Amino acid sequence: MFDIGQIVNAVITQIFLSLNLLLISGIGVLWQFFIFPFLNPNFAFPYPLNNGNIPSLKPLYVPSTFSPGYQTYAQIGMDFSVNISVIILNYIVVPFFSIFLIISAISYLINHTFFGIERFREYIPRIFAGIVLAYSSIFIVDAVFYIARIIYSFIYSGFNLVWSGFPSPYQGIISLQYWPWNYFLNFNLSVYGTNGLLEFLILLGLFSSMIVFTIILVMRIIWIYFFIVVLPIGSLFLMIPRTENLGKSIWLTFIDKSFEIFFMGIVLLFLGFIMDPLFWIAIFLVASFVPRFMAVSPKITGTISVRNFIPSIIIGEKFLGTSKKIISGGTGINLLPKIGGKI
Repeated sequence: MFDIGQIVNAVITQIFLSLNLLLISGIGVLWQFFIFPFLNPNFAFPYPLNNGNIPSLKPLYVPSTFSPGYQTYAQIGMDFSVNISVIILNYIVVPFFSIFLIISAISYLINHTFFGIERFREYIPRIFAGIVLAYSSIFIVDAVFYIARIIYSFIYSGFNLVWSGFPSPYQGIISLQYWPWNYFLNFNLSVYGTNGLLEFLILLGLFSSMIVFTIILVMRIIWIYFFIVVLPIGSLFLMIPRTENLGKSIWLTFIDKSFEIFFMGIVLLFLGFIMDPLFWIAIFLVASFVPRFMAVSPKITGTISVRNFIPSIIIGEKFLGTSKKIISGGTGINLLPKIGGKI
């Protein structure tokens, strides 16, 4: 006589077995063809300039060992953003600077303040610093990406040091290219003895956390393209005290988005240390959100950020407080231009 319970249990086990195999395949494909290529230095840091010049919009093929197509698309997006940034600089930012300078000069000549904010002579440093920063923004981006690409390459490729004739065990992210396949090849889908249900929930959690991480990687490169376009406008905001914080936020957020992959990459290196899907869920979630806590750009009030405590740790709380007083004029020394006769 057939045991209905055993039949139902066998059917459920086979269903979860199939679902688990499907999730394992999805995890492998997601890593191999989406996450891993996005971590490549040529994709993470496309080249803003072509030998020091503004690149043409002709598609540039970027050779690479892994998924060259992704890097080609990243470079095309970078070329487009740089060209749009130059257009905005020449047709929006520069005319505004010119008009602003003319109005400020006329305002000063008739002995009035400009919008009651500062006198013309106090605007001169801001105006020229802003326009220099706007014109050099692309070159600053190129320099930042050049330095970041070199440093990130150590995280990606590893130091590959030779010690007593043997290569270093640290190989970087590139050693994880076949990470999921190497582990799941011998993964026991019923290791927890729950007919595959618990394994299914863990694998689903891993797949979901990897989806979140992929979205963050994609949004990072999109944000970089966007900020490259608006950096000249951010430089323009810096010359007006009332919009100065917005200009600082644009520049600092660009720095955050450029370097956040460093923190994500370092966290991902732990994937090879513990072979457990539950641990990997934590790794991808931590890698997704650790850049937020290491940010230097202004964040929502109450958000913990490295910018809140690193200065105090490095240079000391007392020295930091004294510096703030000097900058704000609290000690009688004024390092900032006056605004309407007040600091």
